[in-house]
Amino acid sequence: MEGFTAEIRPNAGPWIRSLGQTISQGIFLTMDYGMPATDLYHPSRSAGTLVSLRSHRRTPDPLQDPGEQDLTSHVNYTELIAEGEKGGLQTLGLADFSSAWTQLAQPLLAGSDALPQKWSRNFQHLTHPGFFGKTHQVLVQGKNLPKDFQPSILKPVTIGPVPGGSVGPSRS
Repeated sequence: MEGFTAEIRPNAGPWIRSLGQTISQGIFLTMDYGMPATDLYHPSRSAGTLVSLRSHRRTPDPLQDPGEQDLTSHVNYTELIAEGEKGGLQTLGLADFSSAWTQLAQPLLAGSDALPQKWSRNFQHLTHPGFFGKTHQVLVQGKNLPKDFQPSILKPVTIGPVPGGSVGPSRS
């Protein structure tokens, strides 16, 4: 597309295809910030997603001071899905951090025991929409799994009250 900037990842396809060809059975999780291609290449992102960071702060020029700052860009999950399937992986699902970690933490959140403050703070950071909750995704792929296998990380949840008056997940 004319006037559109996009980052390419020439090693992503071969890497995930080789993974699919190497393992005989199992589950593979890819966790990072990113999105499907339809969202990644939306006109609102015509400048791409490349960001340079130093000490957890954005810097204006990604080419300034090589080796002194981190460069990062969003993952194209559509590419990882397609290339993984070429390598023999089955796509089981894609979920944002908020949904995935809330599902996995459901037994802890529904319990009557108080959770350590540090754990709660970290969980909130991972699941809050303003932090990692909606920007980071978990892609679940597998190979040679039972036909009815459904990873618990992908099961849908609804948010409702839990004992103690806090907000937590419940089965939908």
